[in-house]
Amino acid sequence: AAFVITDLQPGSRYFVRVAAENGEMGTGSFASTSPSSAIPRAAPPPPLGATLGVLDKNALEVSWADSRALDPYVSSYLVESFTKSSFVSSSYSFFGAQEVVEISTSGLGLSGGWFLLKFGDLSYQLPGTVKA
Repeated sequence: AAFVITDLQPGSRYFVRVAAENGEMGTGSFASTSPSSAIPRAAPPPPLGATLGVLDKNALEVSWADSRALDPYVSSYLVESFTKSSFVSSSYSFFGAQEVVEISTSGLGLSGGWFLLKFGDLSYQLPGTVKA
């Protein structure tokens, strides 16, 4: 047997136990679930106010508001840049060759975010962990 518990608040811990009932004797002893609790999670909301600006011929600046006010479980941001594709995909996108920059803000105590994305021979250290 199974039962689905709905309308829960993402990020809140819920403890669940189960007991059998009958009309003659009432409710029996409870059995704890394994694990004894769980936290339902959802994908975080998109960052607020994401903007893109051109700094010069080799640099774009991406900025956004920190989403942790809406979801305290946000631990990092994924920033992707693409070159324009010469054809439209099945989802009607012109995103072509993917270039991924992953910024981890975990443990940095940041309340907002921005970084500089450079193209070419220039190289600047970014805060956090960057994987390419």
